[in-house]
Amino acid sequence: YPHVRVNLLIVLGFYVTTVAVPAIYMLGYWFLLQVIGGLPQIGGAEAGGVAFWAHVGGFLAGVVLVFVFRRPGHGGPPGPRVSRARVRQRSDERWF
Repeated sequence: YPHVRVNLLIVLGFYVTTVAVPAIYMLGYWFLLQVIGGLPQIGGAEAGGVAFWAHVGGFLAGVVLVFVFRRPGHGGPPGPRVSRARVRQRSDERWF
């Protein structure tokens, strides 16, 4: 759900507020933090950092696998909306 809005808590001293941003921006920010956190390991200046690169690899694998496992006909524009009453009626029909 990349377009869902995520509420962020911002604390700047005594000033506290929340900001709603799309999830895709938070994912990009998180990915960037993981890459930056793992950079010192590349130069050999710091021990550790494996978890940062594991997160980066898992994120990239997930991006690739979304396209591998995507079902045809899914992910396009939404179809016609169905009322909740009709959805409830359909779910009741399955049980009887």
